[in-house]
Amino acid sequence: YGDQRDLHSFPTRRSSDLRKLVYDETKRNPSATQQEIAELLEENHGVTISRQMVGKHQKALNGHLA
Repeated sequence: YGDQRDLHSFPTRRSSDLRKLVYDETKRNPSATQQEIAELLEENHGVTISRQMVGKHQKALNGHLA
């Protein structure tokens, strides 16, 4: 299975960091789809995230902002 330390050699982001990035991109691009937000995150921040995860973070933000 290889060295388990290899699994932890990639930089990771905390959920709160991703939530802030999703919030910032959504605020800058309010009419963007979840897929478009995911693409913007990759282009602008080097973050690969699925559109489903974008939706999850947007939903969490809406709960906090409501």
